[in-house]
Amino acid sequence: MPELLSLGECMIEFFAEEPLDAAEAFRRAYGGDTFNMLTAAARLGTRSGFVTRVAEDAFGRYLLNAWEREGINTGYVRRGGSFNGVYFIATREDGEREFTYYRRGSSAAQLEPSDLDGIAFAQIRAFHTSGITQALSDSARATAREGLKRAKAAGCLASYDLNFRSRLWSAEDAREALE
Repeated sequence: MPELLSLGECMIEFFAEEPLDAAEAFRRAYGGDTFNMLTAAARLGTRSGFVTRVAEDAFGRYLLNAWEREGINTGYVRRGGSFNGVYFIATREDGEREFTYYRRGSSAAQLEPSDLDGIAFAQIRAFHTSGITQALSDSARATAREGLKRAKAAGCLASYDLNFRSRLWSAEDAREALE
C-alpha cells in the first residue's frame, strides 16, 4: 500500500534542442505535474502510487514500464481509453522553451470517480492532485473532487497544487472548481 497516492495525468514528452519548425530529432521522456511530484517522492524513498488512465498502446506500455522502474505502484492505473497525451518542448532561438500540447480527450482526461473505488484511503498518508487534473475534463474534475473528499473523510492528508494554466480553462472556471 502506498504512503502517497497521486491523481492526474502523465504525458509522453518529446524534447528538441532547436525550434519546433526546425527540429529533426526529439528525445522521448514523460512528465506531468502530479506525476513529477510523485516521482520525486518515490526517489526519496516514499512508497508512492499513481491513479490515472493510459491507452493500450506502445506509449502506454512505455509509461507503465517507466513508472515501475521509478518504483511507483501502478496498481491503480486503468488501461484503455482514447490515447496518451503528448507534448513537445522545443528550444526557441532566444533560448526560451516553447511547449505544444496534444491532450484534449486523452485517456487521463477520461478519469472517472469510479477509478477511486477500492482504494483504502484510511491506509494512505497523503493524497495529491492538482488544478491541471481538474482542468482536463468535467469527469477528471469530479474525480479530483471525489478523491479529496474521500481523503478528508479517511483522515488522510490532502495535498493540492493549484497550477493554473489559462490554456486549459478560464480563471472563472478554475475559481468555481477550486472553491
